[in-house]
Amino acid sequence: MTQGREKRKDDRGKKARDLEDVFETILITLLKVTEKSGNLRKDLRDDIMKSVSSLRGVYITTMADLEEKTRKVENLECQMKKASEVKPEATSLIGKKRLYSEALSGILPKRSEQKTFKLTVKSKSGHSIENMKTLDKTKLN
Repeated sequence: MTQGREKRKDDRGKKARDLEDVFETILITLLKVTEKSGNLRKDLRDDIMKSVSSLRGVYITTMADLEEKTRKVENLECQMKKASEVKPEATSLIGKKRLYSEALSGILPKRSEQKTFKLTVKSKSGHSIENMKTLDKTKLN
């Protein structure tokens, strides 16, 4: 799995470098146009220079944000991997249902304390299943 992640990271790095090269080439082309054009008005030339500078700033900011978000995603992937590993105290609960309150509190019940009840609810007035579920949830809460 880590080999695949490293390959994706290398691919993203290569794509980012390629994108950076293309972007820089376009900006250099714009600057060369202003230099080649001898009869271009000074105010237009200045506007092009400012725009190129602004575009570089936006690009740098965007790339920094992208790198930060990529690091966050990788960090979350690591946390998910750690969380998905089965803990020894949780092995006794595999295949057993927990109460809603226990799931929220994070408390793991002992095997002897765990009780599971089944409830069958039927509508007398012909309500739909979805309607019955929402009614049950609102009344139980």
